[in-house]
Amino acid sequence: GPEESVLDDEDGELICSEEAVSLFLSADDSNSQASPVLVRRLIQSGRYVPDHVVRTYEFLNYADFDYAPSEPSRLSLYPEARALEDNPDQYSLLLGVRGPAMERTEARPLNLVLVLDSSGSMAGEPMDLLHASVTALTQSLLPGDLVSVIRLDAQPTKLLDGVAPEAVNLPTLFSDLVPNGVTDLHSALSLAYGAATSYSSAEHMSRVILISDGAANAGLTDIDLIASHAGDAESEGIYLAGVGVGEGFNDSLMDAVTDAGKGAYFFVDSAEEAELMFGERFVSNLEVAALDVQVELVMPPQWAMVVFHGEEISTNAAEVEPQNLSPNDQMTFSQVIEDCEPTEDSASQSFAVHVSYTDATTGEEQLEEITFNMADLVQTPAGNLLKSDALVAF
Repeated sequence: GPEESVLDDEDGELICSEEAVSLFLSADDSNSQASPVLVRRLIQSGRYVPDHVVRTYEFLNYADFDYAPSEPSRLSLYPEARALEDNPDQYSLLLGVRGPAMERTEARPLNLVLVLDSSGSMAGEPMDLLHASVTALTQSLLPGDLVSVIRLDAQPTKLLDGVAPEAVNLPTLFSDLVPNGVTDLHSALSLAYGAATSYSSAEHMSRVILISDGAANAGLTDIDLIASHAGDAESEGIYLAGVGVGEGFNDSLMDAVTDAGKGAYFFVDSAEEAELMFGERFVSNLEVAALDVQVELVMPPQWAMVVFHGEEISTNAAEVEPQNLSPNDQMTFSQVIEDCEPTEDSASQSFAVHVSYTDATTGEEQLEEITFNMADLVQTPAGNLLKSDALVAF
């Protein structure tokens, strides 16, 4: 179902099953973070904010939460809950899934391919923000990394091919990026994946990063090309991340290509934002700790999901796409649940969370589990829940 969906029957009544119910949840990957920056930009510009730009789960993805990192090769689970003031039979429930901590120097060497849009629509501020993003990114590169650069325009060209970070001359590179003409995204992606494949190895994390104002058009063949390189549950593959820039940015392109490419998606509206995404959040935006994370919430009988502030929710696991989780990052799942038939014992009924995933380092399948009840959970600290409720309310 869509974001903020109410799980109800054909008559609009909440589904309060007499049996325990398993719900599979997705927050569209913790690396989808464009919405809050896009909304901020529109508000500060005094412009109308379209509904489709406001994706609550991306606000939760973008925010920092106070979860202790997990142990290496594991994930940690953190539930928090509070009864609603206007309806004590309903509870705000936040589930956090936290990955391990990792320093930049501990991350694998990077096999990086930059696809830099230099079409005519990039003139002015979009190109300035592209420069800021590339500058911030190169400052986070280390010896052992490899860099390739593809210029995206009417005739895509490879400007750099697997060079060391110290060989990247930014003034020379930027002089080759003169906004002009239209875009041939398909040819640029073909060049990008060719370069990424040439330098791909088990020791490197291979990433394609597309920086664009979103004016390019992605056809079905492009989406298929991206998805074919993104790997599966057994292999990481080459992930595509998307960076949006520019006042007239259309995020439909980036949303589509990063979904297919399993990479980070964010919007850069300033040099400070570029430094945040490619400096402080370099590891969480590019490295990966757990592949194909699937989150299952098991609710006891006579409890119902009122509203879920995520991207996908279903009783059928096959209908919810598993996501990846990075080091230094967490997935957060915000929802409101209801005790359909309150009794003295209902708050003591047991909930369970099961999180299955593949460890990105060892390739081993893992399972984390936790149980809780509302009576005990409402007595524990809930600082992260209060923060998530504030973001949802906004």
